[in-house]
Amino acid sequence: MTAAARALRGARRRHSAQRSPLGARAGSIDYLEFKSCLRALGFAPTREELASIVREFDREGTGRVTREAFVEVCSRMYSDRPADERLAQAFALFDETGSGTITRRDLKRVFREIGEPIDDEECAAMIDEFDANKDGLIDPADFRAVLSEAMMSGF
Repeated sequence: MTAAARALRGARRRHSAQRSPLGARAGSIDYLEFKSCLRALGFAPTREELASIVREFDREGTGRVTREAFVEVCSRMYSDRPADERLAQAFALFDETGSGTITRRDLKRVFREIGEPIDDEECAAMIDEFDANKDGLIDPADFRAVLSEAMMSGF
């Protein structure tokens, strides 16, 4: 990778972190950002529920929720859902087009979004490892197997 490419990659990461409500530099989100993030994750809390959550987790009295509190809230909300619903929702985060499968492009996008970009070779290896029917795609059964294996290994 050239120096220019490395510099551009670093600039993109910094820009992304500054723009993201939960980016590395932000540290906390306000009520509206919190509401948007929860809705993007498929939750639909009422105005009263949101206000109650913010009051509970706004430990400094700033009207903001820290990244750690956000993770705790989401963990609680996810654990209240049936396992099949949680699995379908997690799968949908990868399956951006709603095709019912996770493609290499989907997988690369998700890793890029979480700040861990992977190259084509890594992506292919991941799909090859978990693609039971060897069609080059991850379907919901494959996805369930991946998560089950991860949970069994203590991930």
